[in-house]
Amino acid sequence: MKYLAIGIFAIIGILFSTAAQAQEFVSLDDFIEQIIESSDEEIDMQLLYDDLSFLLENPLDLNTCKRSDLEKIQFLSDLQIENILEYVRENDEMLTIYEMKFVEGFSPAQIQSLLPFVRIEKVESGRKLSLSKILRYSNKDLFLRSATVLEDQKGFAEPDGTQRYLGDQFKHLVKFKASYKNKFYAGFTAEKDVGEEFFTGTQANGFDYYSAHLQVDGIAGLDRIAAGDFQTQFGQGLVCWSGMGTSKSSYVLNIRKKARGLRRYSSTDENRFFRGGGVTKTFGNLRVTAFYSQKKVDANISYTDTSDFELPEVTSIIYTGIHATESAVEDKDAVDETIFGGNIGLKIKNINLGATFIGQKWSSPFSASDRPYNHFAFEGDENFNASFDYNAALGKTMVFGEVAMAQHGGWATLNGAVFHLAPRVGVSVLHRHFSEDYFAPYGNAFSEGSKDVNEDGLFVGIEAHPYQRWIISAYLDAYSFPWLRFSANAPSHGVDGLVQIDYSPAHYTSMYLRFKTETKAVNQVVENTQIVGTANLTKSSLRFHIQYRPFLGFTLKNRIQYSFSNEENEPNTEGFLLFQDISYKFNTLPLSIKARFLLFDIEDYNTRIYTYENDVLYSFSVPAMYGRGIRSYILVKYVFSRTVSCWLRFARTQYTDRQVNGSGLNEIDGSAKSEVRVQLRLRF
Repeated sequence: MKYLAIGIFAIIGILFSTAAQAQEFVSLDDFIEQIIESSDEEIDMQLLYDDLSFLLENPLDLNTCKRSDLEKIQFLSDLQIENILEYVRENDEMLTIYEMKFVEGFSPAQIQSLLPFVRIEKVESGRKLSLSKILRYSNKDLFLRSATVLEDQKGFAEPDGTQRYLGDQFKHLVKFKASYKNKFYAGFTAEKDVGEEFFTGTQANGFDYYSAHLQVDGIAGLDRIAAGDFQTQFGQGLVCWSGMGTSKSSYVLNIRKKARGLRRYSSTDENRFFRGGGVTKTFGNLRVTAFYSQKKVDANISYTDTSDFELPEVTSIIYTGIHATESAVEDKDAVDETIFGGNIGLKIKNINLGATFIGQKWSSPFSASDRPYNHFAFEGDENFNASFDYNAALGKTMVFGEVAMAQHGGWATLNGAVFHLAPRVGVSVLHRHFSEDYFAPYGNAFSEGSKDVNEDGLFVGIEAHPYQRWIISAYLDAYSFPWLRFSANAPSHGVDGLVQIDYSPAHYTSMYLRFKTETKAVNQVVENTQIVGTANLTKSSLRFHIQYRPFLGFTLKNRIQYSFSNEENEPNTEGFLLFQDISYKFNTLPLSIKARFLLFDIEDYNTRIYTYENDVLYSFSVPAMYGRGIRSYILVKYVFSRTVSCWLRFARTQYTDRQVNGSGLNEIDGSAKSEVRVQLRLRF
């Protein structure tokens, strides 16, 4: 019955897709979904949405934009960027945006994704920045959002002697942002997480998290001034990188990180940012950036007895940002962190060279546990990182890399290239080495692990356009961990790979078939002993996805996915998932509706399947599905006027294999979990 349902589901999707007609441009949500679902890394989606939203309102002129401008469109690969620049050079200019179909390396679906961000006309620039223009003409948005789970959760029950949440079940957000052209950005964010107190107890000042930022470009002879909360992106991320990066995904040619330097910070991650200020100034071909940050960070603290007093030591930094229990409140702002740094960049034609340095100082020293995998872990209260990076566009070949060192001797390097193997075939290659004792707390380079440490790897990707409407993408990444890890009590190695075939039979109809597999060593207790050894765990998945628009304003999506897990000496597990998405935008009403009906039957967590879900603006949901049941949601957006918009979202998971769901303080005595989120947007 299961496989019959899958077959019928696929046939219905394919038959409906043949009737798809040309409609309006693809929505911004579609771009976000494509990027998120093709990547295994954590992405700062709010900042990505900010960047793409700004480009929608200020499209790039393809006849005048530079490489650095096109790099702002994060989903473009280096080869695609070079192909656009080369086409404009050879033809002097584009006369119409639809000449993009003559540019190599783009499928019809990719062109449709690009069109909203570009134009063929010069955008007026060079206006002097003035306070009166900012106040009068800047775009200003205020977001008010609340969310909750309808069922009673264990953490909110009457006290029974165990720990419970201090606050209520609601999550609140207030977000304001203002921008003027590409010159001025300002805003603030305030957030209360589920379970945190609100204007009472430990949160007498209201929200648990406050953030504010200011960024001004092209004023007082400076390229950029950033104040308040900000982030930095330099080199290939070995020393200093926050926000969206690139890693393994179906975008196999998009492996080079495109550094943006000093930038504003408006996200809700409460730890991975800087608080202070920075400036960027250009001197001819030399660009110099300097920044300073001082803030408190969450941490677990232990105390070591000395002859006179107890010495506090940091055992770990906590990144959740949730302070809903007494112990979490104790860990909040436990350590003072001071950071200073800078970057010097030199541009010589198509060659960019850079040097980055960053120093960190903490009010309490780090102290690692005596477990074997922590043998090379950082200890101390200060650290310094420095690096040299390069990238060069040599025709249709892009080479790039970075080498970095840490204060206590650890080092890391990453080098890669993206090039044409044939006119319709692109290849990417990337090698990285991170020593066992390399420590860069704000690094975020291309890697298999969550940190840039204890790893050697070689990535090879290939993308081919055999026919106009077809794309074949594949990669293979082989890596090793020379020292122990938390999840593997021995040096180990692994390999993962992906093959994806995209087909766009007509405008606004696209589909893909993806196979992904990964094998990695994990800890496993030897049977009938207390000995912990390692065993290979292989996870594989096969996905078919189709999206089509049978008529104006109406979009359908179908997906079928099968996952398989095989761990040595353990039974094999499997799972499947299928869903139907429906999206409709009314022609006569300022109303749009998106809904999903999803079935899943997944044996355990090893075979879990992640699915992107549409949500209110600037909120994102990518739940991990496992167990057996049904998940559905409906998202309604209504635009009352040019200045007022409202979103309402209801999502529900109904399990059929359990009577209790969730765990810990989030446990629900029942087989269902229902979530509600409402958001109001005011533009003025």
